[in-house]
Amino acid sequence: MPQGYDPKCRYPLVVLLHGVSRHMYGGRYILHPSVRQQHPSFVMGPIAPKNMMGWESATGLVRDSMRQVQKRYTIDPNRLYVSGYSMGGNGSFAMLKAYPNIFSAALILCGAWDPRDAAAFPADVPMLLTYGSLDHPAAGQATIAALQQQRKLAYYREYPGVEHNVWDSVYADPAMWGWLFANQRR
Repeated sequence: MPQGYDPKCRYPLVVLLHGVSRHMYGGRYILHPSVRQQHPSFVMGPIAPKNMMGWESATGLVRDSMRQVQKRYTIDPNRLYVSGYSMGGNGSFAMLKAYPNIFSAALILCGAWDPRDAAAFPADVPMLLTYGSLDHPAAGQATIAALQQQRKLAYYREYPGVEHNVWDSVYADPAMWGWLFANQRR
């Protein structure tokens, strides 16, 4: 919950999807007092069922959890965000595909999607995909190229000399949170 939650105000909701490790790396950064103060928001970190090796089969569970938070608190429906790393990066793509009309933006870390499926993604939701240059980013680059060819709001940023743990660079960067929270549905 945002510090000093006021039910008369509408707050953004950020859904953070973990990777196979089930660690919530993004959580420790977005919950830092400086980020919380600058971007008061609700943060939801669902945990995937142990037998599940991908978020694609759990998009409905995540959406149901979001609805519960939205019913209980004053969430701004024009400021719903999804972010995840590795398996959670793929899960972020899965959430955008399954629910193309609810998210305001997606910050996707070391994830990829089948480029042949690019037409299925929303045209008006900004997606920023980040990779470490040492993490074999070709699959992510192919995803972004296909999305851009379909005229989607897809952007790519690569971190030189970084391996799979790009989350340490991305989530620690206040500009990345600023980018995410600057987007709203119209």
